[in-house]
Amino acid sequence: MLDKDYDGKMIEKKWQNYWLEKEIFKFNPDKNGEVYVLDTPPPFTSGSLHMGHVMDFTWIDFVQRYKRMRGFNVYCPQGFDCHGLPTELKVEHEFKISKDDKEAFIEKCKEWTAYCVDRMRRQMTDIGYFPDWSRMYLTMKPEYVKLIQKTLIDFYHKGHLFREKHPILWCPKCMTALAKAEVGYEEKDGKLYYLKLPVEGGKEHVEIATTRPELMPSCVGVFFNPKDPRYDKFKGKKVILPLFDRKVPILSDEEVDMSFGTGIVYCCTYGDEQDILWQKKYSLDVITSITEDGKLKAGKDYDGLPVKEARKVIVSELSDLGLLVKEEKMKHRVLLHVERGSCKSPIELLPMEQYFINVRDYKDMLIENGKKISWNPQYMYDRFYDWTDSMDWDWIISRQRVFGTPIPFWKCKKCGELMPAKEEWLPVDPRFDMPKEKCKCGSNEFIGESDVCDCWVDSSATPLAISKYNNDEKFFSKT
Repeated sequence: MLDKDYDGKMIEKKWQNYWLEKEIFKFNPDKNGEVYVLDTPPPFTSGSLHMGHVMDFTWIDFVQRYKRMRGFNVYCPQGFDCHGLPTELKVEHEFKISKDDKEAFIEKCKEWTAYCVDRMRRQMTDIGYFPDWSRMYLTMKPEYVKLIQKTLIDFYHKGHLFREKHPILWCPKCMTALAKAEVGYEEKDGKLYYLKLPVEGGKEHVEIATTRPELMPSCVGVFFNPKDPRYDKFKGKKVILPLFDRKVPILSDEEVDMSFGTGIVYCCTYGDEQDILWQKKYSLDVITSITEDGKLKAGKDYDGLPVKEARKVIVSELSDLGLLVKEEKMKHRVLLHVERGSCKSPIELLPMEQYFINVRDYKDMLIENGKKISWNPQYMYDRFYDWTDSMDWDWIISRQRVFGTPIPFWKCKKCGELMPAKEEWLPVDPRFDMPKEKCKCGSNEFIGESDVCDCWVDSSATPLAISKYNNDEKFFSKT
């Protein structure tokens, strides 16, 4: 029977302390019985727990307690995903520390992260969630960084990781590359601009429709559908780009939507993924007219104008030349940086050198292995299938940030070869450390990689971390 003056907080604290003192939830790898492992999702450490965390960890706690009562040897470690842009923004804006002083900035990020981990751990205890705290891991700790770097180097030697110049998803506000999982389309109000482009060698014009007239300086071709008889007479000719006095070819391709606008569009490098495909298919030029901070780079008086302002200026000048036919208000889907709710900036496609992990070649293998898993609820398999089947880009893993797992490579100043770190050097930070041997060409002058890993690279390796893969054979075989 409960006391008349029941003190819930006192009773909860009593049993929480008891569980901790008796190590009720500590995993014993030497204990007999079937092992049941929960690879708990490590939360970002940029603040406090929110109600989504509370719901997730409550479910996990239900499962681990139930399995333990059924006689399983339960292994439920808890980790924390330490790196990421939210922490950098906190340190930069609240603590007023510049990223230019990288070492001081990283130390402050670690300090803030440690504070958040302690707070989140207390909150987890307060809701009654009890993982095996003796096996807690932090993705910023040297042993975890070493694991990630070793994995990347293994991938590099096996040909799964590569560096190349490629159009990438770029956030001009956050000034970093993004993976497809970090962006998404949202419907926005916009305008469709109908523009006349003079055809070379005559008095005729072709009329295109575009939502982005400010990309005209990077136009490399004009396309119509070969099934559209309206434009057959223009095939093989060229148009002259007004304002920029440059000629580009008129081409036909079945991917053009005859019902959109005038049925003829221009290809710019790069306005969308279709532009990427056309540029490669027809070996068109690559002209970049947007800078990393989202401003125009097109000569004349346009340089330095923000994209939206440049759009207004170019439309006004085309109108003055009598080449603006009309503007139509419309709803259209705009690609945004949605992973960070406080950003939501439009994404640009910029050709840049980045690190990639090959995922496209393994789609079928992943789907087949997914079929072997018992999914509960079953519809989660459908989500997995749809997400995996839609991977048409390799994973961009490099980020132009400061607080993250350093990418363990250097570039030789003399021959340009990429040099990966040796396993015995790990963990390393090429921003501050230099290789301990010369390049194959004999040079000992290197440029250290300044990019860091996408934080999802860290969290994708949690199964390796908690099972002590390649570190403790006996423990690995048990878990």
